[in-house]
Order: sequence, then C-alpha cells, then structure tokens
Amino acid sequence: MQLIAIIDIGSHSTKLEIFKVKGHKKVKRLYKDNDYLYLFQDINSFSFISQEMMDKLVLLLLKYKRTIAFYECNVVKVIATSALRDASNSRSVISYLKLKTNLTVEVISGDQEAKFSQLAFLSLKIKSPFSTIFDLGGGSTEVSLFSDKEPIAFHSFNIGVIRCIKEKDDSEWNKLKTFIEKNKKEQSICIGLGSSIRRFAQLIKQQKHKKGYIIKQESVAIFNDILIRKGTDYIEKKYNLYGLKVEYLKTVIALLNFFYNSLNINKIYYYPISIRKGAALSLLKNKS
Repeated sequence: MQLIAIIDIGSHSTKLEIFKVKGHKKVKRLYKDNDYLYLFQDINSFSFISQEMMDKLVLLLLKYKRTIAFYECNVVKVIATSALRDASNSRSVISYLKLKTNLTVEVISGDQEAKFSQLAFLSLKIKSPFSTIFDLGGGSTEVSLFSDKEPIAFHSFNIGVIRCIKEKDDSEWNKLKTFIEKNKKEQSICIGLGSSIRRFAQLIKQQKHKKGYIIKQESVAIFNDILIRKGTDYIEKKYNLYGLKVEYLKTVIALLNFFYNSLNINKIYYYPISIRKGAALSLLKNKS
C-alpha cells in the first residue's frame, strides 16, 4: 500500500485527500481538493436528497476519480457523514453513485467519525495530561476526550454550521453540556478541527502555531462584539471571510465559547488534520 485516496462526502463540502504511506503507522498528505456542495442544505423537509444534487455528486466523484487515476492510488475509500446518515433516500443515493461512478460509498456513524478524528489527533503526538478535541462539520460535531493518549469518552452531536442555521433546537447543545460536565478533566488542552474553525482563525487573524493556529478567547469575544453591534452586512464588506459563509459564524463562535467556558480555558488550538487522515490511518491499522 503506497498511496491512499480518501473521498469524504460531507454535509458542508466534499473533499479528496491523497496520502503517501510512510512506514507502517504514518501517512503524509500529497494532494487535497475541496468542493462546496452544501449537501445538508439540499435536504428538504422530507429528508430527501434531490436528483439534481445526486448528479452534482456524480460529476464531482468522476473528477476525483481522474485525479486518483493520475496519482495511481493503490487504495480508494469513500466515506459519507451526517447528511447521508440523515437522508431518507440514502440507499438510493449510494446505489446511484455506484451505478454512475463505480465507487462504493460507506456511510459512517458519528462514533466512527469520532474515532477517525482520534486517530488523526494521535498522529500529532501532543503531550498533555488531558485533551479535548472537537471536529465541527456541516451537520455534526464529534467530540473526544483523552487521558494522555487514551480516549476516555467520545460522542457525535447534531451540531453543525449548516444544521444550526436550518434547525433551531437546543437539545443537542444540552446533551453536549452534559457530556462535557460528566467527562471533563482539569488542565485540559482543547483542539478544534474542521475547515470552518481554520477559516475563522484566519478571519480573526490568529497566531500561527505549528502549521495551525492558536485561537484566543479574547479575539473571539472582540469579533463577536463587532458582529452583534454592526451586523452581518458589515462583516461581509469589512472582512475576508476565506470562503466561510457569514451565517455560519454564530455557530462557530458559539462552539468555541462553549469550550472556553466549559473547560475554563482561554485558548483553543487548530491543527490541519482531518477525518480523512484518520480514515487513511485506520486502513494501515487494520492491515497490520
């Protein structure tokens, strides 16, 4: 196994990452492509993914297949997350994608997403007595807590940058609060994953840290105050949003503030790792 291609059909965006295998337990990303389809936004009141969206997915997957063929990848894995978990016609979508692209799509559970995030986090080799990581997506957020390098609790919550715009429901936030209160440890470092976290860190010009960012509570509070006082139109005109839609900002800020307050911390780290890397590492783990 030399090159691994992971396609991730998410609620917010669909991504391709190609990894080179280094030894038995390491991978290095060689290529990344990212397309915003907003799949969760397409799901209507009947939880139905439209034919138009399925055709868009087909074209995108065929594009990715051409890239995968160019790199001569040995292994290809296609995963789908929250949007396809929720869709009432998920099986029909998967069958249609298989017919048109000959790619087999695996719809992974929220817990499996969390496990992939864990594997990606462990590859960072961060030394800390306790660690909390969260991966914010379009339709869900996966949260894991670690004691040293051992996961002590993990769960997937229906909190996402798109879902929170479409659904006004505090029940998942209350579940997250209960989960953290039950499992948190003192002196925990917190790491946020996901492209929305990265783009927000860029937006508020946070300090670079080992290819990632340190997102300070004070900076988030200042930006949130500007957003409240001056509104979304001002933010759109004043700031480079780095592709982050302005209506998603409130969810990103709310989640960051939740972890600042719940863990009694004043900074959150972002690192450029993903569930795609975790999925690639899981293939190596299963092979060994």
